[in-house]
Amino acid sequence: MSQGVTTSLRELTDELDLTTVLITHEMDVIRRIAGRVVVLDGRIVEHGETWRVFAAPTAPETIALLSSVMPEAPLGDGGAMPALAEGETLVRLDLGGETARRPFLSEIALRHGAAARILGGGVEEVQGQPVGRLFIGVTPRTAADLPAVIDTLSAYALRVEVIER
Repeated sequence: MSQGVTTSLRELTDELDLTTVLITHEMDVIRRIAGRVVVLDGRIVEHGETWRVFAAPTAPETIALLSSVMPEAPLGDGGAMPALAEGETLVRLDLGGETARRPFLSEIALRHGAAARILGGGVEEVQGQPVGRLFIGVTPRTAADLPAVIDTLSAYALRVEVIER
């Protein structure tokens, strides 16, 4: 479905206050026009506001569908993970909603003295809410500080996963 058609469909449903049922596997289309989403696999496996489902999918079927529109781990030459600096940990953050607007990288630097760099990912608006996935390299002052840094990141992200140390 073209960008123009999805924009027109979204404008029409908003203007006329209509409910539209659209069945598609094209998650990019859903991201652009749907206010709510239902994921089916012979039964309802997940449903809710589109931005929330995109930001924190829980069902394996939803995760598989969203894999085409969500950033994957950054890979360097030869398909390997990027080289990490001494003491650096690769962390995946799934972001969504108002907490994603807050300066969480600055927070871990100020609170824990940890350095952080963005290695890949992206954030975009879905239904006016920031939704995305970032891969960051975190270097705490000491290895013992890493759990506290992860706890702080957990207050800002919907999901935090330590990928590689």
